[in-house]
Amino acid sequence: MRFFSTILFLLPIVLLGQTNFNSQLGEIIKDSTNYFRSFKSNFKETRFTEAAADSIFYTKGTLDGTSNNELLITPGEYIFMADVADSLDEVNGRKTLNELRDQINSVLGNEFNVEEIKSSDGNPSKWGWDFSKGNVTVNIGLFPHKKDSNLNWIGLAISVFEEEDKTVAKKDN
Repeated sequence: MRFFSTILFLLPIVLLGQTNFNSQLGEIIKDSTNYFRSFKSNFKETRFTEAAADSIFYTKGTLDGTSNNELLITPGEYIFMADVADSLDEVNGRKTLNELRDQINSVLGNEFNVEEIKSSDGNPSKWGWDFSKGNVTVNIGLFPHKKDSNLNWIGLAISVFEEEDKTVAKKDN
């Protein structure tokens, strides 16, 4: 009886958390048409790359169940980033990624093209999923902590590219 009571108590909390994540993710994706202006907060830092200086901003609020929510602005691309899970072995990481894939699919519906990502020279993740439509891409990936580490973390990135010929997101000047 005690076990049954515990499950009844925890079930709404788990379901509410997933629903909140889903609605928040939906709002972030909707705001991609505005280059995440609703979520952009104070300036955090500048990172210099070979191509140009990238600006990182804090975000207003945090996507439920995630940490390190940031907005990265590069020439031609805006990326909302969040860490979803940390310190996972590869088996649990892949399981969590598949659950997250299904959850993101339920938010996006049939509108986005889904593609599996496998480790390659050009991709730092071991494995993951890309959801793309026009100039918007949602990416979830399993990343190693260090090159030869057994522990991994899961990252979520929602990218919007500035492209004149795509119609999903248009920049207002």
